[in-house]
Amino acid sequence: MTEIIQFPVTEREWTEAEVDHIQAEVYREVESEVCELDLMGEIVEGLIMECTSRDRKLERASFAVVKLANMLRDFKASYYKRWEPQP
Repeated sequence: MTEIIQFPVTEREWTEAEVDHIQAEVYREVESEVCELDLMGEIVEGLIMECTSRDRKLERASFAVVKLANMLRDFKASYYKRWEPQP
């Protein structure tokens, strides 16, 4: 993601409620992208597991795909964990 959110310049301080509202909007906007990334990781992981070969390049690609799928799964889990109420 290469976009940076630019907050409008203002002379007053932002309230906590305003910041929370803006952050909630941002998280809602990226939620579908997070889920799509995780789904693509699962699909590719399943496809690469169907390939069998002793080719070193395929072995390395398989490792990378499985690692990426795991990273995406962990990222999605941590994304949703941030929404859980904190004690």
